Amino acid sequence: MRFVEASCAAACAFVVAGSAAGAADLGVQPVYRAAPAPAASFNYDWRGFYVGAHVGGVNSKVDSTTLDIATNLPTSTGSSSRGGAFGGGQVGYNFMASPNWLLGLEADISGANLRANRTEVLGAAIVTDTRKNDLFGTIRARVGFATGNWLFYATGGYAWTNETGIRTQFAGTINAAVPGTVETASSTLGGWVAGGGIEWGITPNVSVRAEYLHYDFERARFVFPQANRRWEDSTSKDTVRIGVNWRLNWGR
Repeated sequence: MRFVEASCAAACAFVVAGSAAGAADLGVQPVYRAAPAPAASFNYDWRGFYVGAHVGGVNSKVDSTTLDIATNLPTSTGSSSRGGAFGGGQVGYNFMASPNWLLGLEADISGANLRANRTEVLGAAIVTDTRKNDLFGTIRARVGFATGNWLFYATGGYAWTNETGIRTQFAGTINAAVPGTVETASSTLGGWVAGGGIEWGITPNVSVRAEYLHYDFERARFVFPQANRRWEDSTSKDTVRIGVNWRLNWGR
C-alpha cells in the first residue's frame, strides 16, 4: 500500500514538473490590444457673416479718345497705364449648399493712389491729360469647394471705380483754354469683375486668403467746357491681394 502511494506521489510530481517546463519553453504570451480609432477629419465651419481687411497691388490700363465737342470728331487717341498698392476692407456671408460646396456674397471697398499721365501735342498746343483713381470696389457672388480647412473659390459680379480726369493746357490755346488752364471732371464707372482665390482657416474664427480679380469698366466721359473737349475712356484693372477674415458666428 505504501508502495502505491509513493508511486502516485511520484507520478504527480512528474506531471507538475513537466507542465512547468512546458510553460517555461513557451515564454510569456503577448497581450493584444484593439487598434486606436482613426482621428476624425477636420471640417472647417465657413458659415455665417464675416468681416476682413486686405492689401495688394493693382495694374490699370486706360484707352482714351479725345473728341471735339462741337464736331464730335476725334482729335487724338492713346493709352496709359498705372500701377501701385491698395488696401481696404470686406464684409460677406457664406452658407453651405452641401457638405463641401459653399455659396456666398461679398462686398468690398479699396483705397488707392493711382495716377497716369498722357501728353497731347496738337500743332503749337501741348496738353497734359492726368487720370486719378482713389476708390474702387465690388459686390460679388462666391462659389467654393471646401475640403478640411481649405476653400477654393471662383467669384464674380458688379464693380465700380471713382475716376478723376485733369486736363492741363500747357502751351498754346484751344478754344477758351489758354496756357495754364486746368479743368477737372469726375465720374463713377460701373462694370464687371471676375476672379478666384484660396482661403485657409487657421483658427475657428480667423482665415487668410490670396485672391486675383480682373475688372472691366464701361466707357466713361469727361467733359472740359473751356477747351470744348471730351474724353471717352475704357478702363481695366488687374489686382492681386492677400487678406484676413474674422468670422462673427452670426447667421450659422
